[in-house]
Amino acid sequence: MPHIPDPARENDPADIRVDDAAAQRAVEEATGGSGWRQLALRTKIAFGAGALIVAGVIIGVLLMAVPVLQVRTITVEGNTNTPYQQVVDATGIQEGDNLLRIDMGQAVRNVVALPWVVKAEIHQHAPDTVDVTVQEHEPLLFLRAPEGEILVDTKGAKFVIAAPPAGTVEVIGTDGEDQQVLQAAAHVVASLAPEVRAQVEAIDITSPERITLRCTQERSVYWGSSEDAEHKARVTATVLTQPGQEWNVSDPYLVTRKD
Repeated sequence: MPHIPDPARENDPADIRVDDAAAQRAVEEATGGSGWRQLALRTKIAFGAGALIVAGVIIGVLLMAVPVLQVRTITVEGNTNTPYQQVVDATGIQEGDNLLRIDMGQAVRNVVALPWVVKAEIHQHAPDTVDVTVQEHEPLLFLRAPEGEILVDTKGAKFVIAAPPAGTVEVIGTDGEDQQVLQAAAHVVASLAPEVRAQVEAIDITSPERITLRCTQERSVYWGSSEDAEHKARVTATVLTQPGQEWNVSDPYLVTRKD
């Protein structure tokens, strides 16, 4: 039997509510469910993140512009031969400086330019500290020159004019202008055991192939070149315990003596 609409129910509010609910469900299904609420939530999150970024930028600018973090303490480590104040002055950092505005690269370069310093590291620590760590040259040799004694480190590099520390060995036979000569001398002396080095008054080197150790009691040990230094160093330690003024260890397998 055909369905005949009831005119009395065409404008029934219940029917309108049913149709609205169905439409809402259709919209939610089309947008993946509660689409508008999700869009609103994402919008709020985006605005919140943007506000945090802007606030961070503002705080960063204020910290850079206003010296809230001021330098109060500067520590220095590793400076055996370089005075504390000389290192601090070289950094260019002063008490009261803005901790965040320090030119760290320039400060490091300035410290490394000091005569004794090989390497430097500088670190900032909030709220008020700067730590400086230096590595200094290790003196091994020295050259006599009109301007004074020139110290030479373990790599054969000249680095400062100063009084030779105890345990350093004088270099003779060269003016020190040939870097290879100084490197060979440093290699030889560094290979000697401390008790043997203590007996060496000078290393006589006219070239990297002609090296003689001048020892106490007017004794000498001819090395020839700096090659096979570790082996020659052990043989040198042995011959210096034996009688004899002049030894030749240029061939460590065939040692000769000249009285």
